Amino acid sequence: MAGERANTAMISRLQKAESMDGEAASSEEIWKETGGVRGPDHKWRFEIPDSLDKINFRKDVKPHTLGEIYDNPALYEAYP
Repeated sequence: MAGERANTAMISRLQKAESMDGEAASSEEIWKETGGVRGPDHKWRFEIPDSLDKINFRKDVKPHTLGEIYDNPALYEAYP
């Protein structure tokens, strides 16, 4: 999940989710229409697909950055 400050956040969709929430729409209706959901801290989130099968666990002992072991361009675009 990503938040409002992600570079790829669609603010208009999150604003629509906020509006729907104010009109007492269910969280399921909000998710279906906007892709937004409130986190436990009550801030809006949207999903970044993950592909955990793309994790490349290295067997060497040197430290690696996340980008070296996990291939997820959408995540790195949202949070460079």
